[in-house]
Amino acid sequence: IEISQQKKNYAEWIETGLEGIKIVQDLIAQPYDNYDEIYQEKKEKHELNIYFKSYTSPENSKINIMRCEWYVPCTPEQFIKFMHDFDEPASLSKNSEEYKLVELFGESDEAKYAIYYIAYKKVLTAAPRDFVYLKNYKKLDENTWIDCSRSLEHQDYPEIQEKVRGKMITCGHY
Repeated sequence: IEISQQKKNYAEWIETGLEGIKIVQDLIAQPYDNYDEIYQEKKEKHELNIYFKSYTSPENSKINIMRCEWYVPCTPEQFIKFMHDFDEPASLSKNSEEYKLVELFGESDEAKYAIYYIAYKKVLTAAPRDFVYLKNYKKLDENTWIDCSRSLEHQDYPEIQEKVRGKMITCGHY
């Protein structure tokens, strides 16, 4: 790939990552009154709340939003960096068959952009599928980090007939 095209791709992918972070921040800012609380568990050092809402988009697609809150016994920076550490493929689901870091760029102490490819085996009635996605994080202030994952297209990983190409619209941690 030409250097000028690669710089253009990086700029577009960084913009995609920043848009995703904005979406996650906007979702976090929404009030809870339009979510259904579907699970709550409280223990001495652990609290987990899961909220869910579903709606149909103007394009007639069903959108599910799951909002989870829990206590993590580490700093926000440690948690975000743990969530981006995929050096141990064994820690992934036993149903994954391939996991690759495709590209890493824009990395600093306060931000990181990486493109990953992951493929899953057929499980019961779910067809084998794969994803190509951007995973990025950003430090907002001393105690606040945010990360986001969004699907994208990559010239080295076109869709293949044997797998359903999954799409992550926007996923994140805050």
